[in-house]
Amino acid sequence: MSLDSGYDAAYPVSRPPAGAKVVLGYLGGNTPHVWTLAEWKSQGVQFWVGIWTRSNPGGYNGTTEAAKALAYWHNVIGAPRGTLIALDLETAQDAGFVDAFVAEVARQGDFVVDYGSVGFLFGNPPGNAGYWPASLGAVNLYNHPHVVATQTAFGPSYDTDLLLASLPFYDSFTGKVNGPADTTTPEENDMPYLLKIQGDTTGAIYEVDAGVITHVPDAVTNVSYQGKFGAPLEVSAADFANLQAAAPLSAAAVETAVQAGVVAGLAGANLTVQGGLTQAEAQAAFTAALATVSFSETSTLTAVTG
Repeated sequence: MSLDSGYDAAYPVSRPPAGAKVVLGYLGGNTPHVWTLAEWKSQGVQFWVGIWTRSNPGGYNGTTEAAKALAYWHNVIGAPRGTLIALDLETAQDAGFVDAFVAEVARQGDFVVDYGSVGFLFGNPPGNAGYWPASLGAVNLYNHPHVVATQTAFGPSYDTDLLLASLPFYDSFTGKVNGPADTTTPEENDMPYLLKIQGDTTGAIYEVDAGVITHVPDAVTNVSYQGKFGAPLEVSAADFANLQAAAPLSAAAVETAVQAGVVAGLAGANLTVQGGLTQAEAQAAFTAALATVSFSETSTLTAVTG
């Protein structure tokens, strides 16, 4: 499990903590300060996560609040669709508000983690990306289902955090989505991530690793597995079919296909055999030798001819 260090702050800091790869700033809600685009840029940190604060959700509409958060995130800050934001609940518990907020975020194609104190946060449903609890002194993610980030310390100007490196952060250096949410070119993604098909009632999950798509056995479609790779990204059946069509074959599949193609070619070849072997015996010997060949790299196999 790979983790990124980060920090969150009510106001931009003059000197971000050394080694921080993620900055979490505020988009609105009942926060003392909403970060401007210039303030985000002033941090010089690669990955951004916007926070919408609603520590007093009673009387507020979760759908409307989420829409406001995403409007600022996309239209003012410029983050692309498919990126991660956070809902800061502090000690509030309101399952109805959270469900509505998360549903709107998901409807717009984005992701959200729910933040709050450990003693209260888990009384709310998780975001579609999971939970972000405060656990002071932690050196790893807090041990609880759906936890994908943990606040580890409070400070006078910022708090420190640990976050799964596979989360779909807004990459401010490239203007794109970090890691798992960018499914446009899976073959270019170095980090494994999970997919599931919209409307699939079987609950099937697929791992994408270097473009190779593998069905994940039901035995490991659990919180610990999703904690390793991040929450599955939902794609349409048509998009999933397109991904499968574009995906490279695994090394084993390439090896099998090459063997089958060569054997088929040999079967139709007119061989000149020396040394007392019949043509059939020579073919059998060559096939046996070929079976010992292994391939260490994945490749896209377009055709094998005899």
